[in-house]
Amino acid sequence: MREAFGYAFSHCQMVVIRCDPENRRVRKFWRALGADEYEIPRLRGRDKSEVIMTLTDDAWMASKFMRQ
Repeated sequence: MREAFGYAFSHCQMVVIRCDPENRRVRKFWRALGADEYEIPRLRGRDKSEVIMTLTDDAWMASKFMRQ
């Protein structure tokens, strides 16, 4: 994970993912990384929302995964 996010954050300041609100496993993982979560109504259709998760380089550096 350090290599993957290290590469991403050497090129940008934020990583963004989109996922189904019912995908609890993915949401839990990204929250553990320090990501912020936003649920957007109707983004997947009339009756279906979507979750946008954003992880900044600062949040990543402060995460438990970067502690030694």
